[in-house]
Amino acid sequence: MGPRISVDGFRDFALASRRMRRAWVVLLLVGCSGESAPGVEDRIPDLAGVRLERMFATNDPAGGSRFGSFDGAVEPGRTITIDGTDVVGDADGRVALDVTGPTVAVGIGDATVTFDVRTPSEARVAAVHPAVGGTGDQPNDLLVADGPNGARGIVVRSGDQAVSTFDLQDGLRDDLPGVRLPRVGDEVAAPWFIAPWDDSGVRFAVTAQKQHRLYVVDLGVPDVLAEAMPESVSLPEPFTLARPYDLSGDGVEETTIATMIPRAPQPVVVHDGRVYVGFSGFVTGSSPTRTAVYVPAVLVVWDVDDLTKPVASHLMPTMNTQELRVRDDGMIVAVSSGTIEQTNGTVRLTSEGAVDVFDPVSATFVERYPLGSFGPTSALFLGDTLWVASLARASVQAIDVGDGTAQTFELGDPQEVNSIFRLVDLGGGLLAAPTFNRDALHFIDATKRVADPAPFFAPLIVGAGAPVFDGLQVVAPREGRRGVDFVGPDLYALSGLAARVTPVELRKLLGP
Repeated sequence: MGPRISVDGFRDFALASRRMRRAWVVLLLVGCSGESAPGVEDRIPDLAGVRLERMFATNDPAGGSRFGSFDGAVEPGRTITIDGTDVVGDADGRVALDVTGPTVAVGIGDATVTFDVRTPSEARVAAVHPAVGGTGDQPNDLLVADGPNGARGIVVRSGDQAVSTFDLQDGLRDDLPGVRLPRVGDEVAAPWFIAPWDDSGVRFAVTAQKQHRLYVVDLGVPDVLAEAMPESVSLPEPFTLARPYDLSGDGVEETTIATMIPRAPQPVVVHDGRVYVGFSGFVTGSSPTRTAVYVPAVLVVWDVDDLTKPVASHLMPTMNTQELRVRDDGMIVAVSSGTIEQTNGTVRLTSEGAVDVFDPVSATFVERYPLGSFGPTSALFLGDTLWVASLARASVQAIDVGDGTAQTFELGDPQEVNSIFRLVDLGGGLLAAPTFNRDALHFIDATKRVADPAPFFAPLIVGAGAPVFDGLQVVAPREGRRGVDFVGPDLYALSGLAARVTPVELRKLLGP
């Protein structure tokens, strides 16, 4: 059993789980997001052997100025000239030098590129553009995809059961395509998470949390393309419910079950001809007089060419699955927070969380990283390190996969309930971690193990922040090299409670 955490009653109800935040949407619409300086940064020269968008020149709040970079900025061992001084790229492909003056001249072969020395506080404000508009009712997920007409956003929202396209500059428009998921009997779909079905940029897999099924949609077609339901799963031993509950709907409350239909799908990924869906097992939440009810979480696998029945269903080793990712080696990484109780202004983790790794070839779970009451929500592997974010507070752990040693990064008050719903790999060893109730987008240099490193020095504020907050929930990156493949914003931040998308342009901090 995890720790009991007491916080302000109105805040923690919205924080500990996406499914518990609905009641506060109207209250939190009063928040406002930061605005950027007009315009966007110019295109970056694309020079062989360097990545200028991973370099920066900045004033240091502690004094002086510096030129620096992140992983892969130059080829290791390559020499570039910074204000007349030769500097050699280290083993990570980084360069660094203390500098003076308002600009820095960087010589790369026969080319010279000028970097402005940026003031970090001004650059952080400028990086956050005005919101592109509302998303519709109760948004859950967001991605940026390249479609037939270029990059556009895709937003999933459970309030009005829709998957919609929005323009990256204009937001939602009546002429942009979308799909509304159907009712099944009296039950709405409650679409939760989305994943690309293929490379078309128009077809996506969407989980329907309340209908316990998977949909495949084409944003150019007004109806769903296909749907899939899990089959009944036999449990290896009887499972005792947290309290008597009529799980089967026959009017009789069960106390134990031997079989079940997987419930409440959340994460979904499509990989190598298979679609993997994590059914969280959520049945009903807690109240002052009733305990929350969960059943075991299940990983259900379908063949993308035949959704008539699952290829396999695997009981998850851990309860309440929150996220699935595909690791570089093709393994499926499953993040499970453990079960949650929320009553009377208190959040309590009632079972242990973990990161479990599933091998699609052997169809077994081959790695396990227990995380106790940390409440993991999101995880990714960078080299030999597992990075994990928490549902319970603004905290990230870096775990050595060899010896299990962990380093904790507290991105806020460790006594305050908060959530990081999704970690984002920005490349170059840079991670983004959006915190839900502070509307703060933090950054971590995963190679140097520094939170909010230069040139950031502090998080970007994408919303009003506590005590009234917009609920910074998901940050979706635009694919490609910012400033080379495109100019303008490269991140799009979904504020779930305020129901809007805010563009972020990291070129205000990184690049010439």
